[in-house]
Amino acid sequence: MRFVWLALIVALLAGCGSGGGGAGGSVVQPAQATVAVSTEAASASTVLYAVQLTLRLPAGVTVAADPASGEVSAGILHPVDSAALAGARYQAATAAAQASVTLNIVDPAGLTVGALATLTCTVSPGSALNGTGFTLEGFSAKDQNGVVISGITPRLTLQAP
Repeated sequence: MRFVWLALIVALLAGCGSGGGGAGGSVVQPAQATVAVSTEAASASTVLYAVQLTLRLPAGVTVAADPASGEVSAGILHPVDSAALAGARYQAATAAAQASVTLNIVDPAGLTVGALATLTCTVSPGSALNGTGFTLEGFSAKDQNGVVISGITPRLTLQAP
């Protein structure tokens, strides 16, 4: 009987490897968050023809992009107006600067103020996510002649999963 108990204990101990317990070896997938970019103006009928802005990302947030060129991957930036042309470049974080994405949205037919686009971001596991970590810089809206339109205010809305 002692032999059976001893064999059972040895078998149980052998089954307990040094894997550290926890998630049983499963991989934790990064979460996604969507940032919606919109504009406001005194008149809702204000027409924009081009918008450029830089979005600074908080620590732990990235955007899928080509590592060599920074060109944001297809399906990550979604302009609200299907006729608009949109592109974006991602710059990874460095020791001195936050990660950033520069967005360009152009529509030769014009866009009225309001929703412009959404950008899908990847959030690393364990990263705290809130809207205050995202900041806008270098915003400009232009008319059909390429002249900056004053009085246009950009807005960001975080749509976390």
